[in-house]
Amino acid sequence: MRLLALTFIFFLTFVDYLSKSLIQDYVKNGSYKYNDFISFEIFHNRGIAFSIFNSESLIANVILAIIIGAIILFIFYLFLRDFDILEKLELLGYMLILGGAFGNFLDRISNGSVLDFIIVNYDQLYFPAIFNVADILISFGAFLIIYSFLFIKKND
Repeated sequence: MRLLALTFIFFLTFVDYLSKSLIQDYVKNGSYKYNDFISFEIFHNRGIAFSIFNSESLIANVILAIIIGAIILFIFYLFLRDFDILEKLELLGYMLILGGAFGNFLDRISNGSVLDFIIVNYDQLYFPAIFNVADILISFGAFLIIYSFLFIKKND
Protein backbone atom coordinates (compact mmCIF):
# COMPACT_ATOMS: atom_id res chain seq x y z
CA MET A 1 0.00 0.00 0.00
CA ARG A 2 2.89 2.36 0.73
CA LEU A 3 4.25 1.80 -2.76
CA LEU A 4 0.90 2.82 -4.23
CA ALA A 5 0.90 5.97 -2.06
CA LEU A 6 4.45 6.85 -3.11
CA THR A 7 3.50 6.28 -6.76
CA PHE A 8 0.53 8.62 -6.35
CA ILE A 9 2.80 11.29 -4.81
CA PHE A 10 5.18 10.91 -7.76
CA PHE A 11 2.23 11.18 -10.17
CA LEU A 12 1.02 14.40 -8.51
CA THR A 13 4.53 15.85 -8.71
CA PHE A 14 4.60 14.98 -12.41
CA VAL A 15 1.18 16.59 -13.00
CA ASP A 16 2.47 19.81 -11.42
CA TYR A 17 5.64 19.69 -13.54
CA LEU A 18 3.58 19.06 -16.67
CA SER A 19 1.24 21.98 -15.89
CA LYS A 20 4.23 24.32 -15.49
CA SER A 21 5.81 23.09 -18.72
CA LEU A 22 2.58 23.47 -20.68
CA ILE A 23 1.86 26.95 -19.36
CA GLN A 24 5.34 28.11 -20.37
CA ASP A 25 4.64 26.89 -23.92
CA TYR A 26 1.18 28.45 -24.18
CA VAL A 27 1.68 31.74 -22.34
CA LYS A 28 4.85 33.08 -23.89
CA ASN A 29 3.75 36.68 -24.40
CA GLY A 30 1.88 38.37 -21.61
CA SER A 31 -1.19 36.63 -20.31
CA TYR A 32 -4.02 34.41 -21.47
CA LYS A 33 -7.59 34.99 -20.33
CA TYR A 34 -9.40 31.66 -20.07
CA ASN A 35 -12.79 33.06 -19.05
CA ASP A 36 -14.22 35.89 -16.92
CA PHE A 37 -12.83 34.36 -13.72
CA ILE A 38 -9.53 32.68 -14.59
CA SER A 39 -6.51 33.94 -16.48
CA PHE A 40 -2.95 32.72 -16.79
CA GLU A 41 0.17 34.83 -16.46
CA ILE A 42 3.70 33.64 -15.72
CA PHE A 43 5.17 34.88 -12.44
CA HIS A 44 8.41 33.59 -10.89
CA ASN A 45 8.08 33.52 -7.10
CA ARG A 46 11.38 33.38 -5.23
CA GLY A 47 9.66 33.57 -1.85
CA ILE A 48 7.02 31.43 -0.18
CA ALA A 49 3.24 31.92 0.12
CA PHE A 50 2.09 35.37 -1.07
CA SER A 51 5.74 36.07 -2.08
CA ILE A 52 6.84 36.40 1.54
CA PHE A 53 10.66 36.41 1.78
CA ASN A 54 10.91 37.14 -1.96
CA SER A 55 14.55 38.06 -2.52
CA GLU A 56 17.09 38.28 -5.32
CA SER A 57 19.84 37.30 -2.88
CA LEU A 58 21.40 33.92 -3.64
CA ILE A 59 22.22 33.33 0.03
CA ALA A 60 18.65 34.07 1.13
CA ASN A 61 17.26 31.76 -1.56
CA VAL A 62 19.64 28.92 -0.62
CA ILE A 63 18.73 29.26 3.07
CA LEU A 64 15.02 29.33 2.16
CA ALA A 65 15.43 26.22 -0.02
CA ILE A 66 17.21 24.38 2.82
CA ILE A 67 14.46 25.28 5.31
CA ILE A 68 11.71 24.25 2.86
CA GLY A 69 13.54 21.00 2.09
CA ALA A 70 13.83 20.20 5.81
CA ILE A 71 10.11 20.86 6.32
CA ILE A 72 9.21 18.60 3.39
CA LEU A 73 11.46 15.82 4.71
CA PHE A 74 9.85 16.13 8.14
CA ILE A 75 6.34 15.88 6.67
CA PHE A 76 7.46 12.88 4.57
CA TYR A 77 8.89 11.25 7.71
CA LEU A 78 5.59 11.77 9.58
CA PHE A 79 3.68 10.33 6.62
CA LEU A 80 5.82 7.18 6.50
CA ARG A 81 5.97 6.78 10.28
CA ASP A 82 2.22 7.07 10.81
CA PHE A 83 1.11 5.48 7.53
CA ASP A 84 -0.60 2.50 9.16
CA ILE A 85 -2.52 4.51 11.77
CA LEU A 86 -3.69 7.45 9.65
CA GLU A 87 -7.30 7.72 8.49
CA LYS A 88 -7.89 7.52 4.74
CA LEU A 89 -8.60 11.25 4.46
CA GLU A 90 -5.40 12.02 6.34
CA LEU A 91 -3.41 9.75 4.03
CA LEU A 92 -4.88 11.48 0.99
CA GLY A 93 -4.16 14.86 2.57
CA TYR A 94 -0.53 13.94 3.17
CA MET A 95 -0.18 12.62 -0.37
CA LEU A 96 -1.60 15.82 -1.85
CA ILE A 97 0.63 17.99 0.32
CA LEU A 98 3.74 15.97 -0.51
CA GLY A 99 2.98 15.84 -4.24
CA GLY A 100 2.54 19.61 -4.35
CA ALA A 101 5.48 20.30 -2.05
CA PHE A 102 7.83 18.11 -4.10
CA GLY A 103 6.60 19.81 -7.30
CA ASN A 104 7.27 23.31 -5.99
CA PHE A 105 10.56 22.25 -4.38
CA LEU A 106 11.85 20.71 -7.62
CA ASP A 107 10.85 23.87 -9.46
CA ARG A 108 12.66 26.01 -6.87
CA ILE A 109 15.83 23.89 -7.03
CA SER A 110 15.96 23.69 -10.83
CA ASN A 111 14.90 27.28 -11.63
CA GLY A 112 15.68 29.27 -8.51
CA SER A 113 11.99 30.16 -8.19
CA VAL A 114 8.53 28.63 -8.26
CA LEU A 115 6.43 29.24 -11.37
CA ASP A 116 3.00 30.60 -10.43
CA PHE A 117 0.48 31.23 -13.18
CA ILE A 118 -3.18 30.99 -12.15
CA ILE A 119 -5.01 34.27 -11.47
CA VAL A 120 -8.58 34.18 -10.15
CA ASN A 121 -10.68 37.33 -10.34
CA TYR A 122 -14.14 38.75 -10.87
CA ASP A 123 -14.33 42.21 -12.42
CA GLN A 124 -11.67 44.13 -10.50
CA LEU A 125 -11.79 41.85 -7.43
CA TYR A 126 -8.71 39.58 -7.39
CA PHE A 127 -7.84 36.58 -5.24
CA PRO A 128 -4.86 37.83 -3.20
CA ALA A 129 -2.34 35.44 -4.76
CA ILE A 130 -1.13 34.02 -8.03
CA PHE A 131 -0.77 30.26 -7.63
CA ASN A 132 -0.13 26.96 -9.43
CA VAL A 133 -1.31 23.34 -9.40
CA ALA A 134 1.06 22.41 -6.55
CA ASP A 135 -0.40 25.17 -4.39
CA ILE A 136 -3.90 23.80 -5.03
CA LEU A 137 -2.74 20.30 -4.02
CA ILE A 138 -1.10 21.59 -0.84
CA SER A 139 -4.14 23.67 0.15
CA PHE A 140 -6.62 20.88 -0.49
CA GLY A 141 -4.39 18.37 1.34
CA ALA A 142 -4.15 20.67 4.37
CA PHE A 143 -7.94 21.08 4.31
CA LEU A 144 -8.41 17.28 4.31
CA ILE A 145 -6.06 16.80 7.26
CA ILE A 146 -7.73 19.57 9.27
CA TYR A 147 -11.20 18.26 8.39
CA SER A 148 -10.19 14.74 9.42
CA PHE A 149 -8.72 16.00 12.68
CA LEU A 150 -11.85 17.99 13.56
CA PHE A 151 -14.69 15.80 12.33
CA ILE A 152 -13.65 12.17 11.92
CA LYS A 153 -13.52 9.91 14.95
CA LYS A 154 -10.22 8.17 15.51
CA ASN A 155 -10.09 4.52 16.43
CA ASP A 156 -8.09 4.51 19.66
